[in-house]
Amino acid sequence: MKIPKLPLLNPLKKTFSNNHAFTLIELVVVMALISILLFFAIPRLDIDIFSDDDRNLSTWILFTVKSLKEQAQQDATQLTLYVDLDNNMMWTGGVVDAETIETAPKENQYKLPEGIQLLDVEFPGMEQKSSGIAEIYFYPKGYSDKAVIHTRDNDNNRHSYVIEPFLSEVKIHDRYIEF
Repeated sequence: MKIPKLPLLNPLKKTFSNNHAFTLIELVVVMALISILLFFAIPRLDIDIFSDDDRNLSTWILFTVKSLKEQAQQDATQLTLYVDLDNNMMWTGGVVDAETIETAPKENQYKLPEGIQLLDVEFPGMEQKSSGIAEIYFYPKGYSDKAVIHTRDNDNNRHSYVIEPFLSEVKIHDRYIEF
């Protein structure tokens, strides 16, 4: 039986006789450099569940709902987010009659991109509105109607935007949710 020869410690040099290894300091430096590179690279490798069009729509809804709640409270007026399900667009404005809704000025108008379709708007305890214009109200006391806006893209991915009455944030779900 042959015994493998291990590198021996040379008492005069106080090093191993095998010169084909890295020192501990070299390994630590390399590991530190790799860690620094990963620290900056990993956040850029996020996997998006939203396309650019979905991201733009999400940003518009988030910003608009927050600003409507703040503006309604500051101005002590009731404001409305109009969701036109037939024409695939949304806008903001004051409260108007059902007869003058088409001719009323459309502030902060947003036309959804070609690849995204508004499916319906749902209010708790009420039937879903899947055609016409749905109105989500924002009140002077700082709260709003609770509503869910449902969308679908060309790949049949569905998203739900939940507008909470007492929160300024909108919860976004990457599936169709109901009350």
